[in-house]
Amino acid sequence: MKKKILLASNSSHYVYTAEKYLSNDMLGMYCASFLIDERKISLFPGFYKYYLSSRAISPILSLKVKNILWPEVLLKILNKVDFIPVSRRFLLQNKFFSILTSRQILKIKPDIFHFVSGLGYESLIRNKNLKFVAICDQRATYYKHEQEISNEEQVLNNLGWSHPELDFFERLEEEYRISDYIIVNSHYAKKSFVRHGFNEEKIVVIHLGVDIDIFYPLNIQKHKKFHVVFVGNIHPRKGLQYLLKACEFLYDKVELLLIGNIVDKSVITEGKNVKILGHMPKNKLNEVLNKCHVMVLPSIDDSFGLVGLEALAAGLPLISSSNCGVSELIEDSVDGYIVEPRDAMAISEKILLLANDENQRLEMSRAARKKAVKFSWEKYKLNLGKFIKKIK
Repeated sequence: MKKKILLASNSSHYVYTAEKYLSNDMLGMYCASFLIDERKISLFPGFYKYYLSSRAISPILSLKVKNILWPEVLLKILNKVDFIPVSRRFLLQNKFFSILTSRQILKIKPDIFHFVSGLGYESLIRNKNLKFVAICDQRATYYKHEQEISNEEQVLNNLGWSHPELDFFERLEEEYRISDYIIVNSHYAKKSFVRHGFNEEKIVVIHLGVDIDIFYPLNIQKHKKFHVVFVGNIHPRKGLQYLLKACEFLYDKVELLLIGNIVDKSVITEGKNVKILGHMPKNKLNEVLNKCHVMVLPSIDDSFGLVGLEALAAGLPLISSSNCGVSELIEDSVDGYIVEPRDAMAISEKILLLANDENQRLEMSRAARKKAVKFSWEKYKLNLGKFIKKIK
C-alpha cells in the first residue's frame, strides 16, 4: 500500500516536491499559500497574468492543492505596521498557516506529514494522536550556527544581524524534536545541526535543483567590460562586504552588478564600478546572467544558494565561499572556484584569473552548464523519491 503524504509549504520551489509525490501517486494534499491552475491565467488582465505566472501549476496538481491564502494576506498587512518586529510578523503568519493546515491533516490522515520549518508546530501538537512520520524541511542552517556567524561578523565589521526567526526559536526546537527527519539542502547545513548535538542519522541532505529550461546559455553578446554578478538579498550574511572589497582591488578591470532586495543598506555602497539593479524576476534574470562573465557568492552563511546553480545552468563559472552550500557542487578550477569565507583577496584573485584568460573562462562556462544539467529538478525529485522509499 502506497504512503499518503500531506505537504505543507508557502515557498514556490516545493511545487517540485509536490510533483514528485503526485507522480508516485502519494500526494494526499498540498497545502500552499496560493497556487493556480495554469489554464486559468489567461482569464486575467496583463498585470495579474504576469504576477500569477510564478504561481502557475499543472491542472492535475491543482486538484491536490489546498490554498491557504489568509496567512499571506495577514503578513502583507503586518508588513505595513512598523512597530511589530519582522520575526514576530513571520511567527504570526506561520502559526496561522499551521493551525489551518492541522485541520487538513484531520481530514486526510496522512502517513507522512512533510512541512517547511516553522509551519508545523500546531499541526504536530494538535494531531499527536495520529500516527504519521513527520518530516521537517529546513531551508536554512541551524539558527544557533547562524547566530554564531552573526556574532563573529559583529566583532569583525560591526555588521551583525538579528535572526529573522528570533521570536520562534523554541517553536523550531519543538518541531525538530518531534520530527522523525529533518531535510536540509547541503552537507554544510547538516554540519550546522550535527555540531550542535543533533543525531546525524536524523538529518537528510537533498540538494536543490535548477530548471534548465529557464536558465540556459544564450547566443548573445556579453558586456564589453568584465562583469561580475551577485544575486540574492543585500544583507551582511551574504558576504557582500567582502565582494565589494574584492572589486575595489580590481576597480578599473570589472563592473559589479548586485541583483536582489535591499534588506540592510549598511552593507552596500553604489560606486563607479558597482550597480544595484534590485529584485529581478526569473524570466528576465537568465538574459542578464548571460551578459555577465562570472557569478560570485561570497556568503558567510548560506544553506544552499540556488542562484549559484542557476548561474551554472546559464553557463557562468561560479566563485563561491565554502560557507555556501552550493559550493559542494563545484569542482574547483573546472566549473568554478571555492574560496574561504571572508577572504576578499582570494575572491579578487579568482575574478582576475577569469578576466585575464578568456579561453579558460569559456572552458569553465561549458563545464558549468554540464554540471547544472546533473542537478536539475528531476535529479532533486529522484533523490527525494529514494529517501521517501526508505521510510518504513
